[in-house]
Amino acid sequence: MTTNAFLPDDLSAEMDRLGRRKYAEIGVPMYLVLEDLTGNPAEKGSHDGDTQLAVAFSEAISRVEAEKGDIEVADIARVIEVLADRTFLDRPFSELSDEESPET
Repeated sequence: MTTNAFLPDDLSAEMDRLGRRKYAEIGVPMYLVLEDLTGNPAEKGSHDGDTQLAVAFSEAISRVEAEKGDIEVADIARVIEVLADRTFLDRPFSELSDEESPET
């Protein structure tokens, strides 16, 4: 059982489930990363959420490596997919598309 709120207990099953999603129909949760091209040093600040995601990513990669051995680029993408699915809302993004649309 995982102790990280960002990760499901069965990471492999969740990676497989999300890999079957039809993102052309439901949309894609994603991270947008800003890059500072000014060359100025980054401000020090509190980014607790960033730290939690970094820890979750590291834990997930370790779990995939323990299960599969060598990790592939596709595995990294699938780990990011799981984290994105579980980060933005108070419940996994993919659950929203599992609900029936209200009749209008």
